[in-house]
Amino acid sequence: MKTAIITGASSGIGLALTRHLLTLKSPRWRVIMAARHPPHEALDIDPVRTLFVPTDVSSWTDMTALFETAWAWTEIATDSATESNRIDFIAANAGTDDKESIYAPMNLDVGPEKPDLTCVEVNFLSVFYALKLFVYYARKTRASMIDASDFNPKMVITGSCVGQYPFVVAPQYCAAKHGVVGLTRSVGRKLLDDDNVAVNCVMPGFVPTGLASPELLAAWPREHQTSMDAVIRAFMELIDDKGLVKQDGLSNGTSGVIKTAHTVEVVGHDLFYRTEVESANESMAFLRAQAEPGGLWQSMYRE
Repeated sequence: MKTAIITGASSGIGLALTRHLLTLKSPRWRVIMAARHPPHEALDIDPVRTLFVPTDVSSWTDMTALFETAWAWTEIATDSATESNRIDFIAANAGTDDKESIYAPMNLDVGPEKPDLTCVEVNFLSVFYALKLFVYYARKTRASMIDASDFNPKMVITGSCVGQYPFVVAPQYCAAKHGVVGLTRSVGRKLLDDDNVAVNCVMPGFVPTGLASPELLAAWPREHQTSMDAVIRAFMELIDDKGLVKQDGLSNGTSGVIKTAHTVEVVGHDLFYRTEVESANESMAFLRAQAEPGGLWQSMYRE
C-alpha cells in the first residue's frame, strides 16, 4: 500500500484527488489529509485509510509535525510482513489568493505598513517546506529498505496557468505560481538522478472551486472552465511509476517516460506539457548549460 500527503485536502482539487486515490485498486492508497480545517461536507471516503491532520502549511512547525505524523502512521502490519515507514507521494496543493492589493489607496500622511504576504507564504514558501521534508523522509525510507526497487517517491505541486502569464488582478498569486514553475524545472532532474525523487507541477486553468466567489463562478462561461477530471488525470500521469499516458489525443505527454521537471498546463479537458523558454543566444545557452551538473555554477557553489 502506498501513502500520500495532500495539502489543502478539505476542498477543491485536494478533496477530489483524495477521493480519486482511495478508489484505486492497484496500487491501493492511504491518504493523510492536511488542511487548516476538516471538510465541511460529510465524506464518503474510507476512514481506515484516511487521516486528517490540522495544518497551516505556511508554518514550518506545522509542516514538520505533519510529516512526523504521516511517517508514524505508515508503520502498519500487513498479512505477510511489516511495511517500512514510507511517504510515496505529496501533493503540495494548498493555496490562497492575494490578501492585499498593491493598487489600493494609500494614506500618504503615514508610513506604509508591511505588506500581507500570506498568499506568497501559502503558495510558495510552503512548497519549499514540503520539498525539504519530502526529500528527507524519502532518504530515510530508502536507507531503511533492504529492497527499495518499488519505492519511487513523487511530488506534484499545484501551480496555475498564471504561472506562465501576467495576472493583473492578483500579482502575489501570479508571482508565487511563477516561482513554483521555476522550482520544479530547477530541481526535478537532479533530484530524480540523486534521490529517485520526481518533482512536477500541474498548472490548471479556471477550475470551479471555492477559491472563486459565487458571482465569478456564475459569470464564467462553462466552455472556458477546466474539468476537475482533467486536473486529476494530470496528477495521475505525473505519479505513474511507468510514466504511462493514455493515447486519446487529450494529452501531449510522452507515454512510458518517468515524469520529472514537467509543468503541465490543464485547460478545458486537455493537458499540455509546456517546455522551457528557448535561450536568446549562444551566451544564454552557455549560461544555462553551466548550471547543469559539472558546470561552472556548481563548482562555484561547492567552493
